Amino acid sequence: MNMFFANESGSDFWARFQDPWYLALVIIALVTIVALIVLIILFVKFRDKRLETRTLTIYLDGGQFQGSSEDLVFHAKLNSDIDISRIKPEKPGYKFTGFNVYKKYVSSTITDEGITKSLVSSEELDGMGKDVITMPDYDLHLVAKYAPLPILPAQDLEDIEYYPDFLTTEDLLADLKHLNYDREHFPIKINFRKTKRFPDMIFIFKGKTLCSMLMPYKSLTKVYFRTNEPVENKLLSPFYHDEDINDSMNWYSLIVTYTTKPSRFIKSFVDAYRECDEDFETTEVEFDLILGSLSSTFSDPVLDRALAITEQYEKDRALDNPPSYVLERKLPSSDQEEHNLEELLTEEEKKLVFSDAQEEEIDDVQEEEEPVGEVDKLEKVPQPVKEELKEEVPPTPIYASLDDMEEEDKNIIISESEVQLIELEHHNGHYIQPKRKGRFIKWDKASKEEKRFSIKTYYKYHQDEKPLINLNPSK
Repeated sequence: MNMFFANESGSDFWARFQDPWYLALVIIALVTIVALIVLIILFVKFRDKRLETRTLTIYLDGGQFQGSSEDLVFHAKLNSDIDISRIKPEKPGYKFTGFNVYKKYVSSTITDEGITKSLVSSEELDGMGKDVITMPDYDLHLVAKYAPLPILPAQDLEDIEYYPDFLTTEDLLADLKHLNYDREHFPIKINFRKTKRFPDMIFIFKGKTLCSMLMPYKSLTKVYFRTNEPVENKLLSPFYHDEDINDSMNWYSLIVTYTTKPSRFIKSFVDAYRECDEDFETTEVEFDLILGSLSSTFSDPVLDRALAITEQYEKDRALDNPPSYVLERKLPSSDQEEHNLEELLTEEEKKLVFSDAQEEEIDDVQEEEEPVGEVDKLEKVPQPVKEELKEEVPPTPIYASLDDMEEEDKNIIISESEVQLIELEHHNGHYIQPKRKGRFIKWDKASKEEKRFSIKTYYKYHQDEKPLINLNPSK
């Protein structure tokens, strides 16, 4: 019975489609439903598109805007306007001229190896920036552009260190070149030559025979002398050294620093000039052997030690109360030198620098040098030395002994504000190097009380200056 009615209903359903009016109504209903679905999808997509945001990034390129050098980032809806007329970065020495606008996108390229992708930047606008940016359907990148002003200082320059207290390489060359004018005592011309293998090295020949070499090293100069005599008697100070050079003759070197007298340098060169036999010209093979011995000399801890001492000397020389070794133009004492160089050298260099042989002070070879015009006089009649009366100079303190601290200095209470003033005094150089149990200590290793005592000692010898803190609170 149910099967009969089911078949009956099915036949009635399909029979209705035979009616053209019924069929038309069904088609219209279906089209309407599909159209509504399509319109809804388009509306949703259009609405999302209108609400979608893009990023605009402004790169200041070294300039500042409202005191900040951070790049600016804005997020805006599609087709919305962004007013950038007030964004005018400032850059010292330059004038802001607008923005260049770029679009960045990923480009895909089909190659034999497959698809490769790369980031591409293309300029979108003309460089002289717009006041209002309409946000397109992609991210924008604006780069600030500047034009240099006439008052802009010269750029890309690097300061060259200059030490006025000793002879530079140019000074040494000038002194040696002038010897060629004295044909009586220097009949064989002194020639100055260079080679591409050692472009910074200057080779000095007596005629065609090598007798000396000059090697500039930062602010210093290392001079090599050739001799046919034993070099032991020629090593006059810690900066004279025997050189292991593959040659039939002996070599020794001198590092020219602030302690080197011009007369001593000239005397050493004149000795090398005399001992050099111009009849034995330096051959190409001999010269190559000498050059082959120079490769290891450029890693020289003695040179680094001399440079560190010179830099410390120049630093101490600028102090209002320079140490005694600066006033006497000598090498620093072993304690002070060790303190100043500990932080500058590696452990391997420290072993070489602070060895017993290198810690000796410069010998007191203060003999007066004969003029260049009298260098052929092999013997010199000793003259009585006249003692010059020197004014007594009060001893200059170069350290603050922490062992001399009184109880009131050890037990004083120091506030945090006073700690800041103490560090400011140290920054201004108004302190004496603290020394504990006979050895110098670093400023960072000293306690607050010891730092205060160091500053107090400084003002003890500079009573015309006024300290930032009260160093005598009990008074």
